Amino acid sequence: MQIIATAVILGLLWWRSDVHSPKDMQNQAGLLFFIAVFWAFFPVFTIIFTFPQERAMLKKERAADMYKLSAYFIARTTSDIPLDLILPLIFLLIVYFMAGLLLTAQAFFLTMLIVFLCIVAAQL
Repeated sequence: MQIIATAVILGLLWWRSDVHSPKDMQNQAGLLFFIAVFWAFFPVFTIIFTFPQERAMLKKERAADMYKLSAYFIARTTSDIPLDLILPLIFLLIVYFMAGLLLTAQAFFLTMLIVFLCIVAAQL
């Protein structure tokens, strides 16, 4: 719900922002910057709130030499990939078309790729 609410608010703030002047282009650049920053910090806050709960279990299993820390990291990253793809896709489907950004498949998927890369970089 948080993702959908944020997407709707952004979509309403940048409703049909056409690019007819340099100022309009700056407005859309501001939207794209906000999207990148939002998706850079959202996964970080998710990890900040979940890792302390998993820390005790991780320390206990590491003390028993059950697996390496890299195995935990890879497993955690791999298990987060579906949500890292679905949530931004829902978000972008709402914001992208409400804001009236460039309506081509190539532009949409490039935006999606950039958001996904922001998420991956934030989690590392």
